[in-house]
Amino acid sequence: MYDVLSEEIDADGVARMIAEATDCPWAAVAVETPDGQTRVVSNAVFSGLPDLYAGDYGDTDPWRLRRPRTYDAAIVTDSFLAEADWRGSSFFNEVLRPHRIDPGRSMVAAVRLEGGAEAVVGVGRPGEAGAFSEAQQASLTSALPHLRRVLKLKSRLDQAQVSSAFADAALDAFPMAIFRITAGGMVCSQNRHGGGLLERADGLTVRGGRLVATHEASDLELQAGIYHALHRSGSVASMVSVRKPDDGYLSLMVSPISRRGESQVLIIAYGPQFDGGARRSRLSTLFRLSSAELDLSMGLLEGRTLSEIAAVRGVAVNTLRVQLRSILKKTGTSRQAELVALLARLPIMQSDA
Repeated sequence: MYDVLSEEIDADGVARMIAEATDCPWAAVAVETPDGQTRVVSNAVFSGLPDLYAGDYGDTDPWRLRRPRTYDAAIVTDSFLAEADWRGSSFFNEVLRPHRIDPGRSMVAAVRLEGGAEAVVGVGRPGEAGAFSEAQQASLTSALPHLRRVLKLKSRLDQAQVSSAFADAALDAFPMAIFRITAGGMVCSQNRHGGGLLERADGLTVRGGRLVATHEASDLELQAGIYHALHRSGSVASMVSVRKPDDGYLSLMVSPISRRGESQVLIIAYGPQFDGGARRSRLSTLFRLSSAELDLSMGLLEGRTLSEIAAVRGVAVNTLRVQLRSILKKTGTSRQAELVALLARLPIMQSDA
């Protein structure tokens, strides 16, 4: 998903990744601005959709217009839009149907962006594909924090194109470490947080010009992720968990990108240390969570599975299940997906959004 931050932008890769994660052939992301303008910024439906949306049809999309005004959680369309209504719309009959697109099953979700804008993502598949599972709904929900970060980073970089120094400053402002790796596997740039992380050898360091994890098992996973991103055709972003010397963790998004025709890798590392513990402190105060429960909550919010978190923390998955039940009780939620959706939309958790 973070491929859109490269100079040779394949913005539609975001929609393709979301479509793949939810087992759908079609997906699109539209941004609504406070002045009423709407444009498709990532498209995995058909090539002409952005132009049609920018013309007369953006204001006829029933999936976007009738969605509930809720955020940071996937919503199955059947819950708010009758099939007869969307089948009778001009958007379906004049935009989708001529391209043989019949989304009998669909989901939508929205996130708030800077300046009052909103991003709305929709995914669809034929009706015979069956209803969406809870896991597929959770996949869309867990993708939303990454979508928000990508769109915000991309917006900052677009505004900074006139000055590479300004672009560097924009990246430095984000509470995450960002590295760019060349086709030869060498680190060619990093932002301020990345430089600080390497200087402290806080889970990551550079040896022979290459980015490596200080924990041996974590480094094997990191090197495999970099290799696949560089050498496997059609590779998409992957998540890598890196153990730190203090037994904490870093979550790394390893994404293939293209820069001036060269295959490269963008690595974005984020974790509790980048916000000075502010979000953890606020979350602890609100729900009275223990340190272990905070670690688990933050890991789930970052889109990691119980197995991934267990591997990083060196505990059994059953131990995490016990902690998860305690978190659900304290937060008044009943399922993991509901918990993630709650945490993602809490205003106190938006400092790095």
